[in-house]
Amino acid sequence: MRERSRIAGGRLTIASPPRDGTSVRLEVPIGMPVREEDDPV
Repeated sequence: MRERSRIAGGRLTIASPPRDGTSVRLEVPIGMPVREEDDPV
């Protein structure tokens, strides 16, 4: 997940405090073009 968020120019944050579940947050800029050489397909 971190690698894909990096390719998209974003940031992935995972927080898992004891007895409080897990929070996953993905922030990706809108409208940012992805370069072909970064495309994992």
